[in-house]
Amino acid sequence: MAGKSDSARRSHTKKSKSKGAKDSATAAQKAPPKAEATEASVSEPPPAKPAAMKTKFCLNCQKDLTRNIRITCAECKSQPPFELCVECFAVGIELGEHKKNHKYTVSDCLAFPIVYEPPTAESATSTPAAIGTNAAAFPTTSNDTSNAVWTADEELLLLEGIEMFGMGNWKDIAEHVVTKSDKKCEKHYLTAYLGWKDLMPRFIGDDIEENKDEENKSDKQLSTEDKAAEMNAASDNVVRGAPGERNGPSQLAGYMPLRGDFDVEYDNEAEMILADMEFSEGDHPAERELKLKVIQIYNQKLEKRMQRKKFVVERGLLDYKLHQHTERKRPKEERELLAQVRPFARFQTPEDHDNFVEGLITAMRLKKQILLLQEYRKNGVKTLAEAELYDAEKKKRELDQAIQKQRDSASYLYESGRTTSSRDRANRWQNREQGGSSDASGESSRTRGSSAGALNAIAATFSIEGTPGCHLLTPKEKELCSKLKLLPKHYLVIKDALVRECYRLGYLTKKMAKETAQIDVNTTGHVYDFFVKCGWVKSERYVLLL
Repeated sequence: MAGKSDSARRSHTKKSKSKGAKDSATAAQKAPPKAEATEASVSEPPPAKPAAMKTKFCLNCQKDLTRNIRITCAECKSQPPFELCVECFAVGIELGEHKKNHKYTVSDCLAFPIVYEPPTAESATSTPAAIGTNAAAFPTTSNDTSNAVWTADEELLLLEGIEMFGMGNWKDIAEHVVTKSDKKCEKHYLTAYLGWKDLMPRFIGDDIEENKDEENKSDKQLSTEDKAAEMNAASDNVVRGAPGERNGPSQLAGYMPLRGDFDVEYDNEAEMILADMEFSEGDHPAERELKLKVIQIYNQKLEKRMQRKKFVVERGLLDYKLHQHTERKRPKEERELLAQVRPFARFQTPEDHDNFVEGLITAMRLKKQILLLQEYRKNGVKTLAEAELYDAEKKKRELDQAIQKQRDSASYLYESGRTTSSRDRANRWQNREQGGSSDASGESSRTRGSSAGALNAIAATFSIEGTPGCHLLTPKEKELCSKLKLLPKHYLVIKDALVRECYRLGYLTKKMAKETAQIDVNTTGHVYDFFVKCGWVKSERYVLLL
C-alpha cells in the first residue's frame, strides 16, 4: 500500500508540473511586448520554491523513515542516498556497493530543514539540488553544503539561544547551538528570519504566491538586500561595542557587555516611584507639580546610574580577577592604603589617581625604611652585615617568645595537670638548690598521707606575687593559689565559671564543678570547698535544707 500511494503521489506531481509548464508557456506567448521587455531586463532567474520533505524509506525492509531515526551512508554517492533503518543497520546489511564498514551519519526525526532563506544573487547562481534534500532548501555556491544546512533541531536551538542570551550575544548563542559558529548564527537569523519584507520566516511546504510580476520581485529583492545590509551594519556596531570595553566576555557576574547593562543596576528600585504615576487633564496644579518633581528626581537617579556605569567601564573594573591578582602581590599595608584612598578615585582622572596612589605608596615605603634605620642606629648597628645579623636574631627571638606564649596557654587549657612543664622543672631545681627542704616535706607528706602537708610544701616554693591579676585577690585567695600552684588569672577564670554555673542552676555539686572547670580533679575539689566555705557557691545539701 505504501508503494502504491507513493507512486500515485509521484504521478500526480508530474502531471501537475507538466500542466503548470504548459500554462506558463501559453501565458508567455500571450504576454504583451512590455512584459517581455521587463522579463528581459531582469537578469536573475526566479528562485524555485523548495519542495516539501520527501518520504524516506529503508532500502532493505522498505520501512517508513520520514519521522524516524535513519542511518545514512557517507561513502555511497548514489541517488537517492543509501539509507537504512536502525534494525537493518544493526545486523550489518550490505546491498550493492554498500558495505557494513562504511562511514555513516545518524539522522533523527528533526534532521530536516524547515526554514529557507530569501533569494539572493548567490543562491540564484547556484546549481539546484535534488528535490527533498537539504541542499534544495538551502542553495549554495559550493559543493559542500554541510555548513550551510540548518536542520529543525538547530533552528530550535538557535531560537532558544536568542531567547536565553538576548539578541546580539552570538558567541553564547553559538555555544548553545554547538554545530554552528557565531557568524553563521548571526547571518542565518538576519537572513532567514529578518531578511523578508514582512520580517517573517518562510517555512518549507507553506503556500507562497508565485504569480507576481518580475518588477515586484526585483523591488522585493532590492529592499531585502538593503535591510540585510542595514541589519549587518547595526549588528557589527553592537558587536564592536563602546570604546574602552573588552571584546571578550566580561569577568564580572551580572554584566552584559554587548548591552552595556548590569542585571542589578545602581538604585535598582528607582523606577518604582513612576510605576503607578499617571497624568490626566483633571490633575490639580499642585499635584501636577509634584509629579514633575518626582520625574526630576528620577532623572537625577538615572544620571547617577550612568555616571557609575561609565566609571566602572572606563576604569576597567569589570575585569576584577586582574585587579585581585595585582593586589595580591602587594604587602598588607599597601592593600589597606589602596582601600582607604579608593573612594577618591571618582574625583580624579585615572592617570591622576594612579599617580596619587603611587606617591602615597612611595612615601609609606620611605617612612618604613627610615624607621628601620632608626631602629638599627638605636641598637648600635652600623654596617649591613650587622643589620642582617640583627634581623636574624630578632626573628629568632620573636619566634621563641611566640612558642613560649603558646606553651603557657596550652598547658592550662588542655593539659594543666601535667607536672612536666617548664615551671614545674624550675621549681624542682629550686628545691634541690635549697638543700632538700621540700624533699623532707614531701617524704613526711607521703608517710603521713596528709594532703595539707603536700600543699604547704608546694606553697613554700611557689609565689604569685607580681603575677598578672594578683592585686584582684584577697589574702585567703592568694594563699589558696599558692597552695594549689594556680596562677591568679587562671583562678579568676575558674571562679567566674563556677559562680555563673551556680547562679544558673541555683546550686552546684562537686561533680558538676569538675565538669565545668575541666582541670585537675584535686585542684577543682579544693577550689569548690573554698567557694562553699566563703558562701559564693551553694551546695546541694544547702538547697535541700531550704
